[in-house]
Amino acid sequence: GFAALLGIYGDEFKSMAMITVIGKGLTRAKFVFAKFIDTLILVALMTGITAIYVVILKTALGVTLNGTETGFLINMFILNSIELVMFVTIASIFYFLSENAAVGLFAYLAFMQIIPVTLTFAKMLSPWFANHKLDKLYVSGLISTVSSNLIIGDIVGAFLVILPTIAIYIGGALLINILVFSRKELDF
Repeated sequence: GFAALLGIYGDEFKSMAMITVIGKGLTRAKFVFAKFIDTLILVALMTGITAIYVVILKTALGVTLNGTETGFLINMFILNSIELVMFVTIASIFYFLSENAAVGLFAYLAFMQIIPVTLTFAKMLSPWFANHKLDKLYVSGLISTVSSNLIIGDIVGAFLVILPTIAIYIGGALLINILVFSRKELDF
């Protein structure tokens, strides 16, 4: 999914379309928010298509799900979408810094795969990491905590984790993107 999402940012730098819209008065902050909205729309579309596929597959195979299983699937789709938006928004910082799709892709892979695996190994190898549960402060750990809270029926606990997570990871990344892009020289 990231290749499609990276295109939201990549095409702007390659085609220099951003120079045109910024030259017509669109602020850089609004440009960053527009790219974020594009990301949200594309993630929602990808999630919707996946959900439709699951329903078709479930029907074709004659599988029936009870309310708990259906709720679990819905929660999984929503939380995976939130996690994807977080990772893309964070990775876009590196894309705005470098204007290079490869750097953005590497950053995405690092946040999505390399950092969680490293945290897991650190937890296995170091009692200090295991005792302090630092992996629970990272995106994947926080999403896992929200999922667990929802599974056990702790809706309030889930919201008390997900809202600050969104504010810190998405809000923080958007602010950094705005700062980076505001200071970036564009070749006219």
